[in-house]
Amino acid sequence: MYFISHAECKPERPDRLKLDNDIYMSRGSKIIASTFKGNASCDQFSTIARSFIGKGVNIACFSYIQRTEINNFCTIGSRVSIGAMNHPINWLSINEFQYRNLSEVNGLPLAEIHNYQVETNTLIEPDVWVGDNVVVLPGRRVATGCIVGAGSVVAHDTEPYSVVVGNPASHIKYRFPSDIIQRLLRSKWWERDYEIVSKLNFSDPNSALISLGF
Repeated sequence: MYFISHAECKPERPDRLKLDNDIYMSRGSKIIASTFKGNASCDQFSTIARSFIGKGVNIACFSYIQRTEINNFCTIGSRVSIGAMNHPINWLSINEFQYRNLSEVNGLPLAEIHNYQVETNTLIEPDVWVGDNVVVLPGRRVATGCIVGAGSVVAHDTEPYSVVVGNPASHIKYRFPSDIIQRLLRSKWWERDYEIVSKLNFSDPNSALISLGF
């Protein structure tokens, strides 16, 4: 595990910045108080804040990840928002001045502080593909193997190996038959040594599972 308190790749930098544990940052990207397993990338002008990022995770351009656990081998598209804080809708205002010090944001002095409970962490399980322009609301769980179609808003938890699309994101189909899904979940291939996984027959999940003993 590798904790990064603060790292920033300057917008004018022409090449990628390589950190320890094979973590790569492209120009304009930022990492704040987050933990990495390694072998991950944060592309141009994306931000990862107070999150856990698993092995083999790639986050494309202009995305924002906050208070989220993203597990191994997930792919996050461009202009994606995951776990961004909601505003209380039953208070006097929806503005942050009620519970946040904005003096260094827009010059407003600190109002009387009221406790606002931040939502629980958002969970992205292993082997998830989140398409471009997706919003995953805070506290939601995107299950293992799920595909979230471009432009969707994930307002509810999803099922393993499902394809969800729309606003709110709705189940369209499963990626595989039920027996394959159950074997995939039992195999936990995403936790295996990469040297083993890299030699599997990717185009034939049944064959790959047999090779793993499932």
